[in-house]
Amino acid sequence: MGRLLLATSAIVIGLLVARVAIAAPAEATTLFEEGRELAKQGRHAEACDRFTKSLALEPAPGTKLNLGDCLERQGQTRRAWQLFDEAARDWDRAKDSRARYARERATAASAKLAIVVVKLAEPGLAGTVVRIADQPAIVGGEIIERVDPGALAIVVSAPDRASFETTVQAAAGKTHVVEVPELAAPSDAVAGAAPGEPDEPSHRGDAGPRKRSRVHLALGLGGAGALGLVVSGVVALGAMSTYNSAFDEGHCFRTETGNECDPIGRARIDDAATSANVATWIAVAGGMFAVTGAIVYFTAPRERVTLTPAATPTSVGLALSAGF
Repeated sequence: MGRLLLATSAIVIGLLVARVAIAAPAEATTLFEEGRELAKQGRHAEACDRFTKSLALEPAPGTKLNLGDCLERQGQTRRAWQLFDEAARDWDRAKDSRARYARERATAASAKLAIVVVKLAEPGLAGTVVRIADQPAIVGGEIIERVDPGALAIVVSAPDRASFETTVQAAAGKTHVVEVPELAAPSDAVAGAAPGEPDEPSHRGDAGPRKRSRVHLALGLGGAGALGLVVSGVVALGAMSTYNSAFDEGHCFRTETGNECDPIGRARIDDAATSANVATWIAVAGGMFAVTGAIVYFTAPRERVTLTPAATPTSVGLALSAGF
């Protein structure tokens, strides 16, 4: 009886899975046809929505081509270029003659894009984050990105450093190079005592050991900060490994105008960028703990040792006193 129940359940589950598998392409086809009809009517925003939903159900090259055409009409040339390129690659693998047309569309769209080259003076600085048009980029000595024309914000930041920010007016068909200098340390990191203002009477001697409880707290904070920086390094190495695998396994390749990837490669690049951001936030948190620990340590009260002159009718010397 038990075996019969298990067998029946397996058959039912199999039928359900088969129905879902059949329903997805059917729904994708319906959405695709709706998108084609809306595009003919000039209702491109609605057409793009249908094509996007269809593509999520079935990543067919024809859907990619039509969505790319729709987005290009909406002014999203960079995304359209990516979709044309993906469609061309899909049809190339299938030995389909439509690959030539998709490649022509990709080339035409590429000519309408601007190229931004960001050169970092410190590409190895831990925790560096580069954002181009509010999108994270993989950090390297030279970062090349194709972008839609228009005003483009570029922000480079790193823990315990002042951020570099600039805006580029990207023009179609032009290459814009941005040189990023070494990021400076914040000018107001730690303020010292006012010049010329003694903090204690001139007769005070050298300070003694710091208060033990504050020292323990400082060491704990510093240890947490160091651990955070180690974890950040491990996550960053993992991000770099994921990024490199996209190229090593042939999913991405470098060209003179930037990186070109298939969907798997682009997914790995996106995963690497996300991991790099996580590593940065961990590094920032670790740095904050370390800095806080240093502040707690250096502001901990000391055992004060004071030497003052002492004189009696029969002797002259120094009196030693201590306190917290």
